[in-house]
Amino acid sequence: MESSISIAVPNNPVYDVFVEHFTEQVGSHRFRLLRTTDDQCAELLLNNRVEIAFITPLGYGSAVTRVDYRIVPLYAFMSHGFTGLGSVYFNPSLKSIYTIGTQNKNSFMTCAGQLILSEKFDIDPMVQEQSQGTVDTLLASNDAAIAWTNEDHREASLDISEEWKDSFGLPLCMGFWACRPDELPENIADILKGFCGSSKRQLFTDAEHIPHDDEDIDLELESRVGALSYEWNDESESIISTTLEILYYRQKVAAISAVKLWERD
Repeated sequence: MESSISIAVPNNPVYDVFVEHFTEQVGSHRFRLLRTTDDQCAELLLNNRVEIAFITPLGYGSAVTRVDYRIVPLYAFMSHGFTGLGSVYFNPSLKSIYTIGTQNKNSFMTCAGQLILSEKFDIDPMVQEQSQGTVDTLLASNDAAIAWTNEDHREASLDISEEWKDSFGLPLCMGFWACRPDELPENIADILKGFCGSSKRQLFTDAEHIPHDDEDIDLELESRVGALSYEWNDESESIISTTLEILYYRQKVAAISAVKLWERD
């Protein structure tokens, strides 16, 4: 009997589109789907508990000294400019930043927020994890917070994707399919394409998409635009490669990872 293939995808709703049709398509293939945090998806692939996973550049780069991965050049999830996917929030009574709270200190969004604070403000606060709670509860015991979403588009916050673009001149790469070489069917790209939905969202492409009541904020947001992109294109490999270099030079990974593609390298 043909053995099943396990795949892992982050359980954050922004990744749902990549397995939107999994239940409909899986009948013709022996696949098992696991949904967990983005860092745990990388851990599952690293420990050979899944054959393929949708991982972030941090997950890919962290494994370079232990596993030789291949990226399936099908999707490259990118956040361009102001998208509201993740934010750094500041305590309204902030005088200095010594601690920053987050629900998952190993998440790529937390890592990206830390790099923004270091790059733009030369600060490196202690990260404190609090797995449950809202932005307000994180701020109640910390000077700042990093979280997925931009809650109410608060004035005392930074959009991580927007600041990443400003700091590094790149979209924020949120993930791609990765696997070990020679462990998947030759038609894996077609299978994964069948899992993916057509409802790829373009979040916050202009101010009209952002819920708010404050007229001052309304004026400020008119010039803040952004979009999400999903398809692999001619720039994807270069963006991922540069992101891996950024992670290395900021000491988030132990070595620079080569971008190796499925069926090419």
